[in-house]
Amino acid sequence: MFHASSAVLLAEGITVESHSALKNMFGLRFIKTGKIEKKYGRWLSRLKDERENGDYDIFTSFEYEDAKANIEEADTFLREMKRYLTQNHRIDF
Repeated sequence: MFHASSAVLLAEGITVESHSALKNMFGLRFIKTGKIEKKYGRWLSRLKDERENGDYDIFTSFEYEDAKANIEEADTFLREMKRYLTQNHRIDF
């Protein structure tokens, strides 16, 4: 999701240096402007936080059903970013 979001931002001429900056710029440039539905911003934010918890918090655990739902959201997110890039920047996949 990070790389897909980065691609969408880059297509608009925006580069970022961190996950936090990406989350913020994605929200400002795409979610608040209505270019991309709000649910994608929520998913990006939540899954970024969960990934960081999984990487750095030794007491974090994930349930199978939650992980499965997260993977489905990530897959949908990627399809939406591809759709956006194809529709708005004529980038084919």
